[in-house]
Amino acid sequence: AVGTAATDIIPQPRLAEGMGYFGLASTLAMTVAPAVGLFIVNYYTFTHLFAASVALTLVSMLLASMVKYQKITRKTGAPPGALFERAAYRPSLVVFLATMTYGSVVTFVALHADKQGISMDQIGIFFTIYAITLSLTRPLAGMLVDRRGYDIAVIPGLIFITITMLVLSQATVLWMFLLAGVLYGVGFGIVHPSMQAMAVQFVPPQRRGAANGTFFSAFDLGIG
Repeated sequence: AVGTAATDIIPQPRLAEGMGYFGLASTLAMTVAPAVGLFIVNYYTFTHLFAASVALTLVSMLLASMVKYQKITRKTGAPPGALFERAAYRPSLVVFLATMTYGSVVTFVALHADKQGISMDQIGIFFTIYAITLSLTRPLAGMLVDRRGYDIAVIPGLIFITITMLVLSQATVLWMFLLAGVLYGVGFGIVHPSMQAMAVQFVPPQRRGAANGTFFSAFDLGIG
């Protein structure tokens, strides 16, 4: 729902750039969370971990109550729209495949590093490096898409993700993991906002909610 609100508010000529800024918040949260979670579990308990999650959820509810959004009214007798938006299928498929790598990295990179003799404390910096690179890449990628089109951004982004997986598969020392963090931050920072902008750009305003729903369903399914 928040993603749809963002696409309604952002001016269409700067849609990709705006979605880059918007998506930065959620992606950074998903990036910082594993490092923070590892820290809490290592130095405290799972009870503390879940308590922190509850506190963050309450803060989210408070912030959500402050968001002002134009009230939507449905025309009397208007038929309900389809649950998924066909125009968003292709970008959603791309992000589904891209986030399959994201789910794998977030879930297993700490275990993979531990097997190579790298401690949990050390591998936490992987997520920090990834988050920094991502935060620098996303807005720039959005501006590039708005000015030069999707291909010039998305294709290199997918190549960066592919190289990341190859580097991680051969990583045996910390610097290789950190290199993978940089490469993945660039790749995912390009692909995600570009595909989200594409998913909503060519649909009528009343179908942006369905397009966002289609996109994020694919996003979450890929991670899962």
